[in-house]
Amino acid sequence: MAVSSEFYRDLSKVEKKIFKISLRKAKAYALLSLAVVPLTIEFIFLPDFIFYLVFFPTGALFGTYPTLLLLDQWRERKRKVELYFSYEERIYQSGQIRRYEKNEFNPDKSVKETDEI
Repeated sequence: MAVSSEFYRDLSKVEKKIFKISLRKAKAYALLSLAVVPLTIEFIFLPDFIFYLVFFPTGALFGTYPTLLLLDQWRERKRKVELYFSYEERIYQSGQIRRYEKNEFNPDKSVKETDEI
């Protein structure tokens, strides 16, 4: 079967499923359940004024990645961050700059349009 066939399925891009849940979603649910543990401990043991200072940053820290995985936006956000912090020098360098003479643009008398290149 040819690679360019319309019936060819690239199996590397198909998500594997376990119990009708993809591995990506299973990973996200596992990470969210791990994020709940410190949040519950903070909720139970911290007094109110410290609770508000600690609970929301902890939730944002531990809950952002699995939430983005569940919403299928992790790759997009990761790419935006990488592009924001990466610096690429896009300067075309051809070496030495020189001035062209008028006669350099005139073709030689021996060259014809029908010649093979």
